[in-house]
Amino acid sequence: MKNCTDYYLYDQANDTLVRFDNGDIIFYGDKDEAEKDCYGNEYIVQYNDLPKHKKLQVTEQVIRQLKLWNN
Repeated sequence: MKNCTDYYLYDQANDTLVRFDNGDIIFYGDKDEAEKDCYGNEYIVQYNDLPKHKKLQVTEQVIRQLKLWNN
């Protein structure tokens, strides 16, 4: 996912990524879309700017979704 161009809303103070009600991390396709949902302690980051443990969460979600789509 080195060249990932998605954006995420990350709350560094609470070490959380913004998620859907079902617990999935929200991937934003463009920065403007992310800015509309951004508030409070959140800031907009791309994959490479996330802490390592958050990169792992994103990657695990992608793998889980790929497995679902391929079944």
